[in-house]
Amino acid sequence: MNLIKSYQIYFIISLIVVGAFFRFYTASFGSNFDFETWNIGPELIKKGISVYTIPESDPWGRFNWGPIWPYTLYFFKQISGENREVFHYLLTGYLTFIDLALCFFIFKLFGKTISILYFLSPLTYLITGFHLQFENTALLFAFWGWYLYQKNSHKYYYQTAILFGLSITAKHILILFPVWLFFYEYFLSERKDLLKKIFHKAISYLVFFGSFLLEILFYFNDRVNVFNGIMLYVFKYNSFDGLSAFSQLIRFIGSTKIYEFINFFIPINLLINNLPSGISYYRILFLILLGLFGFFVSKYILQKTLLLPLYLLFFFSFGSSLADQYFVIPLITTLIFYKRIESIIFHLIAGTYLATFSLNNIASISDTFYFKIGNLSLPIFPYNLKQIFTIDPNTQRFDMNSYSNYYIPQFYLLLMSFIFLYRLTKGKELKISSETSRISYHLIFYGLFYFYIMFIIVFRKIIIDSWH
Repeated sequence: MNLIKSYQIYFIISLIVVGAFFRFYTASFGSNFDFETWNIGPELIKKGISVYTIPESDPWGRFNWGPIWPYTLYFFKQISGENREVFHYLLTGYLTFIDLALCFFIFKLFGKTISILYFLSPLTYLITGFHLQFENTALLFAFWGWYLYQKNSHKYYYQTAILFGLSITAKHILILFPVWLFFYEYFLSERKDLLKKIFHKAISYLVFFGSFLLEILFYFNDRVNVFNGIMLYVFKYNSFDGLSAFSQLIRFIGSTKIYEFINFFIPINLLINNLPSGISYYRILFLILLGLFGFFVSKYILQKTLLLPLYLLFFFSFGSSLADQYFVIPLITTLIFYKRIESIIFHLIAGTYLATFSLNNIASISDTFYFKIGNLSLPIFPYNLKQIFTIDPNTQRFDMNSYSNYYIPQFYLLLMSFIFLYRLTKGKELKISSETSRISYHLIFYGLFYFYIMFIIVFRKIIIDSWH
């Protein structure tokens, strides 16, 4: 028995070493625009200037979240000094540790298979190592709080509320999850202790808004400028607004007779035209739908452990914008259902995109193969997303007119969301991919796919040089 435990420990250590290696290996590819921001923020703090301050000249408005990440950057910048490479690797190490901590709570909630698949996922290598994005920090607070909630929601009343608030502060992914949780508790307990439940959710939002209040108080002499910057760069920030599968679906509906029919009963055009400037109707519609879906999911869900994973799935699928790092948000959810065809397709498309796309400093390695149906290009795996997206060779930026193929993974998860919602309203359980000690053909697929992406990452330079 001790021998078996020793092998298990060695196996876990080996997996950690492999996952950590690829995170640091992708960090060696260089950096992107975000890393420039990560360098500027600590310099402002060092000079006694808030990262939310509106500048007199360009560039700024780069910090669009709570203060957790800026001060984390400041801490590691103090250690690394002016050495950008050391700073990059320190952040990679920190985010790798966050991934490991997140895996602990995934293991506690959903078992070892899901946690291993997450830590070894090529998507996490690139987002943690190269992009240095911190979605995993928000997810760590979220699943930490969710684990304590599942364990004993009464005993950890304040802890769960604070952790959910810290998650929203780190990044606004959980912005409506307290609302989902309130709906769930409302239907579960039939209005019992209603004020206590409302206060619990209010604590999460108090933590979020309180973080900005502390920032304003800390820079009290420049409080007006800091307040205006927070309002402009955080609460009115729209990212790549309107560039998502959901937004494209809305545009498509708007070009059909369906929109005219709806507009006959609801004056949508009048509502849109009267929206305050700087506020996106895509975002408003996204938040309304996310809250509405939360009502139905919370009412009909039979497995309460799935409430948070389903929230993350719906948040990503119906988001009003899309960027590389957002693919990590539904990753845990898709792995919980890793045997479903939608999850497999998501990994094929999203994993290949992130591993071959030129904006990740990993040039594409194959020709473009696709079916042509009218004006629609349907790619065949594997494919060269660089050509499909029509990257400008001078700026290495997206050609927004060819952005549609970027939405393919999100469209699949959009479909998955509707399927799950339909099954829930019919009173059916969502079958979680079972924990097994045997190697199933699903795990063989993920193993081969992960190896394939790792192969591309490690040998990309050799392959590219031989190709040309």
